[in-house]
Formats: sequence, structure tokens, C-alpha cells
Amino acid sequence: MLRRLQITLIGFALTILLTTGETNAAAPPLFDPPLDCLANADCFIQKYVDHDIGPGVRDYRCGPLSGNGHKGTDFRLANFEMMERGVSVRAGADGVIVAIRKGMPDVHVALVGKGAVLDRGLGNAVVIDHGDGWRSTYGHLRRGSISVAKGRKIRRGEILGQVGLSGLTEFPHVHFQIIHNGAPVDPFTGTSPSRAAQSDGCRAHTSGSSLWREGWKDVLAYKRIFLLHAGFSNKPMKRAALQYGLYGRATLPRTAKNFLFGVFFAGAREGDVYRLRLFEPSGGVLFDKAQKFTKDSPVRFIFGGKTNRATPWPVGEYHAVFDIRSAGDPVLTVKQSVQIR
Repeated sequence: MLRRLQITLIGFALTILLTTGETNAAAPPLFDPPLDCLANADCFIQKYVDHDIGPGVRDYRCGPLSGNGHKGTDFRLANFEMMERGVSVRAGADGVIVAIRKGMPDVHVALVGKGAVLDRGLGNAVVIDHGDGWRSTYGHLRRGSISVAKGRKIRRGEILGQVGLSGLTEFPHVHFQIIHNGAPVDPFTGTSPSRAAQSDGCRAHTSGSSLWREGWKDVLAYKRIFLLHAGFSNKPMKRAALQYGLYGRATLPRTAKNFLFGVFFAGAREGDVYRLRLFEPSGGVLFDKAQKFTKDSPVRFIFGGKTNRATPWPVGEYHAVFDIRSAGDPVLTVKQSVQIR
């Protein structure tokens, strides 16, 4: 009788132990975004984790806002002037600093080539250990801005450094990456990219539980398509120059041989149709072009206008209108004006 009671108690204890192990597994940490400026247009998300484990690209909403094999979330500044003024990068959750890299310059990768930075793609970076196999990484920080040391305990919201342009990057941003037991995790779904999820189609990408702390849902709402930069120029246009704000002039000379307008945007999808129009001060159409996108585009640069004009332009205000439609409905509209004097 006693032996049977002992066996019963042992079995009961094992049941409790197994059940407790299943139900009391450590919950994942919840994170705040690494930037404070997300509540306005000063910064925004440009890239998400890539859920397509093959050669394609697919973000968690089945759009093209990612890069092949991209393992984190890129929080971008609206312009280079913000980086020069200094924008703080903050810890997403409590933890301990376990790794730091410093000393890399802030330079557009097109100037130095990918080969020069490929083995240090995240540039200046900080890694925080949050316990239970969870870590977060903050990459592309500004040289000389990292203000923490390895081994230091860090609290949510504490400053780690500033947004920079170090490593494998073309624009000022912080690459925020969450890792659990060595595998990247998308904070918007709480899951890692996998063959099983990919075979289940788009539904699998939107399932799961967000790792963002309560209150960030609206601020981090997914934008299907959005403008990065736009501007007029009387010189041949290049994307990098537009990004650096070199086409932000309010006036152009009458003697300009070229009159061009360019737009740089993210999120165009196959089947979308864009239209770019330029209007004279009298209201006449100076340029009009429409075209359908034949594939998804994480980012796209488009420009158009008139070149090699032999006579002076009429003085007045010129207008540009750029729009993108999906199934006939507008999803992006850009309007700008410039004076010709």
C-alpha cells in the first residue's frame, strides 16, 4: 500500500513538473522601437524582415519592403541633415551589453564598394542580451556616438548611440534585429522565416504575436507605399543626389537647358500604374508619361521632363504631379512646384 502511494505521488509530481514546464515557459521580452521620432514624418520603417527564404523578397505583409535575406527592421531618417544634427538610438528592452563595434566611418556604400564593408555590414553596432536566448542588435550607428560599454546593464529607453551611415548602407538608419537562440525573429510576428511558413503563403507571414510593447501599434502601422524624396533639377538626375537633397531648389533659371522632376519611393507592386506630369504656368501639359510596374519594387527612382531646350523658359510657377494607382485607386500622390525666373 505504501509503495503504491509512493508511486502515485511520484507520478503526480512528474505530471506537475511537466505541466509547469509547458505552461511557465519564459515569455519573450517585449520591445520599444529604437527611435523616438516615429510619431511624425521625421523617421519611418523602410525595410522589414525578409520572409522569403529563397531568392525572392517578401515582408510580413507579403509586400516587397525588405531585401533578400534581410534579418532586421530598418528605421530610416527622413534626410541626411537629421543624421548630422544627431538622432539618439535607444535600447528596446532591459538587458546587458554583450558586444560593441566602433570606429567605422559614416559613408555611402556606393563610394567605397560593398567589398570594403561586407564583412562588417552592420557597421558600428551594439548587441544587448535580454536573457533566455533573446538578443537585440542595433547597427549602422554613427562613428564616435556609442555611449555604452560592454558588460554594462542597460535599461529600456537608455541611449546607446546615434543613427549613422556606417557599414553596408546607402541611407542613415538603424538596423534593429531581434535574435532568439541564434535565429532572427520578426518583431511584427514573433516568428522566424522558415520553409514551413513560406509554403503556407501570405497567411503564415501575418500570423503570430507581435514583440512590440503595448501602445506602439498605431505608430508602427504598415505603410503599403510611401515617398522617400522628390525634387526638380536642371541637371541630369541621379538617385543618390536626390537622396542627399541636391535637387531641393525653389527656383530654376530661365536659361536652363533641362527641366526635370524626380521621385524616389518605396513599395510599388506588380500591376500598379504610375503617371508623371509636368505643367507650364499657363496650365499646359509639358510632360506626361504613364507606365505599369511589371514587378514588385522595394524602392524605385523615376524622373522625367524636357531636355536640351534651346530657348529660355517662360517665367512663372511650374507644377509636377506624380501618382500611383492600384486597381484604379490612388495609393500615392506627390505634388510639387518650382519657380522659373
